[in-house]
Amino acid sequence: MASNYTNISQIVENYMIQRGEDDYSKYAERGQVRHWALLGYRELQSDILGEVKQTELAITSNPYVELPADYLDYTFIGVKGDDCKLHPMGQRENMYFGTCIPSAAGTIDDLPWLYLVGGRGGSYGVPTGRNSNNANGEYRIDKENNRIEISSNINGSSIVLEYIADASLNADPTLHKYAEMALYAYIYYRLISRKTSVPMNEKVRAEREWIKEKKKARRRLNSFTTEEVLEALRIGNKQAPKV
Repeated sequence: MASNYTNISQIVENYMIQRGEDDYSKYAERGQVRHWALLGYRELQSDILGEVKQTELAITSNPYVELPADYLDYTFIGVKGDDCKLHPMGQRENMYFGTCIPSAAGTIDDLPWLYLVGGRGGSYGVPTGRNSNNANGEYRIDKENNRIEISSNINGSSIVLEYIADASLNADPTLHKYAEMALYAYIYYRLISRKTSVPMNEKVRAEREWIKEKKKARRRLNSFTTEEVLEALRIGNKQAPKV
């Protein structure tokens, strides 16, 4: 594990040790602390960490591909071209997946979205791609069934998905140290938020502390140092064509 990351198990251990006698969460059990640590980790990950995984999903005779079990949200969906580069697919929220017959003979060219055929030649309704707006194919996210519905005009046997994964499903996830204090603040806030014995002003203070630490973590994780900016400029200058 890299030195700038900490395991969730270590964060839980640190939280248990650092509580004082005047801590409103001092009687929380380890299982409760770990529960909120994982939920806080998931929120930080989807909100500010944004660590992306890439995978290839094989295309079958079905007009869809299954999303990975740890999928939270996607950042890119496309295909790998013969040039070994990634090319984005087009998003189509109005793709129809029922059986559909053209409204009139000879109107397919004029109304390509009225005539929908099955994925890769099947009987389900997806765009033919004949007049599709994107040469790399179209897709739609089916959240209810946890899959990506795809058009039939995709060249190749797979699509490439880059997505934010739910790393909280791992046995012992790791968290960047820049976000560590934010997670401690989240754990404390959640542990006391529903306790009737805790004063309301302390709950409000804990919530504000969590929001403040999350904003601080976002700034630190997203900031560029002067040297990083200069180095990026140097690299770009070296790669620029000479005229």
